[in-house]
Amino acid sequence: MRPSGSAASVASNNQIDEDLMGRIVEGISKVYKEMGARISPRDLGIAAARMASDLVEAYENPEERLGAIPALLQQLRRELRSAPNNNDSSKRLA
Repeated sequence: MRPSGSAASVASNNQIDEDLMGRIVEGISKVYKEMGARISPRDLGIAAARMASDLVEAYENPEERLGAIPALLQQLRRELRSAPNNNDSSKRLA
């Protein structure tokens, strides 16, 4: 059973913030779809974990972390637009 309310948003040093990870995964998936690019499930997990780690390091407050997700996703859009289309990249156009 999942905790409700703010308890679900708070992660200790040894726990993953499930709501944060879910929102990041959802956001990355949407960005890739919008851009007509593909990402493997493994690379999606890696990218989401890196973003979550960056947010946890930068913001102590879970609400601030959630609020910062759109900026990270905008940066991802820029990276995808400027990425060369090479065959060994997970950032391939569909």
